[in-house]
Formats: sequence, C-alpha cells, structure tokens
Amino acid sequence: MSTKKRVLIGVVIAVVAAAVIIIAFNVGSKAYNYDMTEYVKLAKKDYIGVEIDKVKADKVSDKEVNEQIETSLESATTTKEKKKGTAKKGNVVVIDYKGTMNGKAFDGGTGSDMEVELGSGSMIDGFEDGIIGMKVGDSKTLNLTFPKSYPANPDLAGKDVKFKVTLKAIKVKSVPDLEEYVKENTDYDSVKEYKASVKKDLEKQAKETAISTAKNTLWSQIVTKAEIKKYPEKEMKETKQQIKDQLKSYAKQQGTDVKTIRAQLGLSEKKAYNDYVKSQAESTMKSDMIFRYIAQKQDLEADEDAVYDEEYTIDLSSLRPTIAFPHLPENTKTIDEITEDIKIDQVVIGSCTNGRIDDMRITAEVLKGRHVAKGMRCIVIPATQSIYMQAM
Repeated sequence: MSTKKRVLIGVVIAVVAAAVIIIAFNVGSKAYNYDMTEYVKLAKKDYIGVEIDKVKADKVSDKEVNEQIETSLESATTTKEKKKGTAKKGNVVVIDYKGTMNGKAFDGGTGSDMEVELGSGSMIDGFEDGIIGMKVGDSKTLNLTFPKSYPANPDLAGKDVKFKVTLKAIKVKSVPDLEEYVKENTDYDSVKEYKASVKKDLEKQAKETAISTAKNTLWSQIVTKAEIKKYPEKEMKETKQQIKDQLKSYAKQQGTDVKTIRAQLGLSEKKAYNDYVKSQAESTMKSDMIFRYIAQKQDLEADEDAVYDEEYTIDLSSLRPTIAFPHLPENTKTIDEITEDIKIDQVVIGSCTNGRIDDMRITAEVLKGRHVAKGMRCIVIPATQSIYMQAM
C-alpha cells in the first residue's frame, strides 16, 4: 500500500475558499481584480489531487503527561520572601542595582526591587553569577562587559560597565502536592481522573498539530510548484508602502527612528533597503496571488451581498487583562483575581488577530539576537497558511 495520502480537491478548495472569504471581507480592497493567469502559472495537477506524506498524530506517552502535570504544578507555585540566607543558582532574588560606565550612570542601568532568577540567562553574562553566594543585605560591585551585539541599546554594545548590586531578599518556592492541586484547582475527584483528562487534551493537541502540519505541507508544495510571471504594479507599490509603514510603526514603538532600525538590520545602504522591501513585498504577495489564481480557476467567490449571521460589539476598554491557567485555555482569571506571585512559563504569539504577517515581522525583530529564557516555552502561530508561507 502506498505511504502517500491523496489529497482530494475538496481539501485544497476548502483552504482556498477560506482565503476567499477573508479577501471578500477586506473592506475597501480591490486588489487583484483581474485575470490572474497573466501573473501566475500553475498546472491543475499541481493543486488538485496533490499527494503528500501521510501525517499521523504523535502518540502521547506517560512521560509527556507527567511533564504537563509538572508544568501545571510549577505554574501554581507560590513564593515567600526570605530576609536571611545566601543566594544560590535557581533562586529568585530581589535586588536593587545601579550601573555606571566611566563613572556615569547610563539609561536603563538602574533598577529597584527587581526580581531575577539566578541561572535563567535573562541578564548579561556575569550578572547572575555575580549574585550567587551573596547574603541578603550584602552589596557588591560587578565588573561586566555588554555583548558585542546588543540590539536593546546599541550604544552599550561591547562596553565595560560596573553594577552595584544590593541583595534585598530571596524568594523561596513552594510547589503544591498533586493531590492538593487537583482538589483545589480542578473539578476532578481523583488524581487518576485528572491524569486521564490531561492525556486526552494532549492527544487532542497532537491531532490538531498533525492536521495543521498536513495543511502547511500541502500548501507549501503547491506554492513551490507555482511560478509568478510578474507582480501587478499597483499591488506591489501598495505592499511596499505597507512594509515601510510597518517599519516606521515598529521604530516608533521602540522609541527610535527608521534610520536606526535600518542600521540594526544592516540596511543602511539605499539599495540594500530597497532590495529588502522588494523581497518582503514579493513574499507577502506570492501566496495571496496563488490563492486568488486557484479561486478564479475553480470559480470560488463570495456573494456580493454576503453578510455575517451575527455581529457583536465589544467595549475593549472594559476588559481586564486575563491569564489562562493550566491545563485548558478557558481556565482563565483576570489580573484582579490573582493574588499570589505566579511565574509565566509559556507565551503564545499569533493564532488570531496578532498572527498577521506584520505581527510576525515585529516579533522577529523583537526576538532578533535574543533567546527564550530557560524554563519558558514560546509558541508562534501564524494566523493562516498564507501567512505561514510568508513567514518561512
């Protein structure tokens, strides 16, 4: 039996139909309102009856269930400040610090009541190691050097500095017992029932991941087979401007200007910058053009008088910041309901309204040159297959 799985026309068309709906409700958009065969070359056999390797959902092991439970217990950990003791690797400490360079304070170099997990790598090299061994109440001067590449503040890159650090307290973690956690944080009557529910949720996630992987693989194969003959001038001009506007917006968010951001990206030269914008515009437009090409070929379009079944108006100013607790996304609490110190161990970027291509670009720039802290899980989810391909 073949190890390939034939993807029927309905699968491909369903993906494209979803894109057509999104396109149709892009208010005021008249983009690509012409025959796409002039711009895209793609054989029918390359988007109908496509074959991809069969994707199976990963089996969930007892080890994975236990790891998920450990993560849940860790998120429910409470902390208590100790005013005595010696700082050790793994401790969360409370410090005051003041940084100087050539005897003068510098921007961002001073802080008070800051919490640092020793060994997490969240500070520059030598900072956390320098605190290990200090006793609560002690002060110490650390002679350190900023990394040669330091996007957060290029003026400090490679510079020698001194930090005077005062250790004010050590936070001690208290991890709840599993039986106690199940009783106080879930609706299950026993640890056995709770473990079964965790396994079921992990199996559901594994299935969704497999389906997503299959869709992305399918679309990637279609895009690879497609040839863009040329890019429409009107849309190319508009897309380039959008990318430039996004860069301006990002620079404003960072409290700097486009010139500085371009320098950080190695795009100070006009040609390099123009080539970058052109490349990003082409990447952005390619998947959209292929979507529209297939939609035209298969006569897929939204009715001109199509309307939503229901519309909701929500006053966002009335919403409080909300955090999802393990082990389900709907297990939420507003920030006002949380009274204990809780360590954040997972961050999700994307999925819905913050999964657009401009969100992906901003995320890439923010994370460039940095790493995810030890013990932190960072998940990035583009909103659509089209955006996924643009981000590749």
